[in-house]
Amino acid sequence: MAQRKVRRVKRTATQATPRSTAREEPIEQPVATSPASRQEAKEAQLRKEYAYVLQDLRRVFIIGGAMFLLLIILGLLL
Repeated sequence: MAQRKVRRVKRTATQATPRSTAREEPIEQPVATSPASRQEAKEAQLRKEYAYVLQDLRRVFIIGGAMFLLLIILGLLL
């Protein structure tokens, strides 16, 4: 296989990424919590974010059940 050539672009002074002169704020350290409280918070967050999934699943099961009952009724009648 032939080696691939890499083309490098030289940056001029106007293209250089400006660096901020302001001091960055220190990153806050997380507060130590018990694993149980973290798990509860995680579950509550998931319930909130995926509430629409439960609604959609409920709707799908209701429609599926209704269609299944319709098939049984039609099978008995015809």
